[in-house]
Amino acid sequence: MSGQVNELVIFIAYIAMKDTSWFIF
Repeated sequence: MSGQVNELVIFIAYIAMKDTSWFIF
């Protein structure tokens, strides 16, 4: 995996922390 994928995961985690409404599966 490249650094771009890791950056995407961090971005998703950042959004999830700001809005945990969709984070609850």
